[in-house]
Amino acid sequence: MTQIDGDEPDAAGKPRRAPTDRVIKSLAMRCGGVCSYLNCTQALVMSKDEIDDGTVIGEMAHICGEKPNSNRFNPDLSVDERRALANLMFMCPNHHERIDKKENEQSYPVELLRKWKADHEARVDAAIRAAFNRVTFAELEEVAKAIVMGNVAASSHDFTVTDPEAKMARNEMTDASRPLLQMGLGAAAEVAGYLKSAARLDADFPERLSAAFKAEYLALWSEGVRGDDLFHALHAFASRRLSSPVLQAAGLAVLAYLFEACEVFEK
Repeated sequence: MTQIDGDEPDAAGKPRRAPTDRVIKSLAMRCGGVCSYLNCTQALVMSKDEIDDGTVIGEMAHICGEKPNSNRFNPDLSVDERRALANLMFMCPNHHERIDKKENEQSYPVELLRKWKADHEARVDAAIRAAFNRVTFAELEEVAKAIVMGNVAASSHDFTVTDPEAKMARNEMTDASRPLLQMGLGAAAEVAGYLKSAARLDADFPERLSAAFKAEYLALWSEGVRGDDLFHALHAFASRRLSSPVLQAAGLAVLAYLFEACEVFEK
């Protein structure tokens, strides 16, 4: 799996962290775990069992190159902009190598790669939308139980609705995350019903689920993940098996419910 090389200082001289495995998996989730090269269907996320969250075997490819002299390098972009998910595509090793060969730079301009990325992610988004009508308690149970497999202890959480707009602003999220959040909130009633049912057998389960999300949220925050990238990374965390649209939909429903209904996002 390709990692971004090295850390560079920000404007204040502090070192920047390269994207972590969590962020890489969020990129994988956005492309459905499939290579984003036009018409390539290579699966790039492999899962060994029912609860494994996937082994990423694909590579991050830069639309605008990360380093000077790399293909499509744009000196006007900041380090953060070059490393942001908006500037990254998920590809199989062969196609990543192809677009980054110097002799191929003119064949793969920025505009073409951005179109491929947008079209590919739009197809994934449409698949998730279509899968929402197939989300049942079974899928919600699968993703929820996988989330709490880390044995996170229950803690006191306030399951009262607060203003999603304030949470979006506090977490530096933009309108790019809004459609996903609204999509997930469309299944909030199903998530609430599932958690109520689960609590009859395990009274602490909703609190442990919330605690697991909060632990992942704080870990991502400490790694410098913010805004829309944070939301996508948490969606990847919730969805576990990244290539299944119905589990992506279930994970998004749980994430959106917790976003609205408790203080997981009260950074």
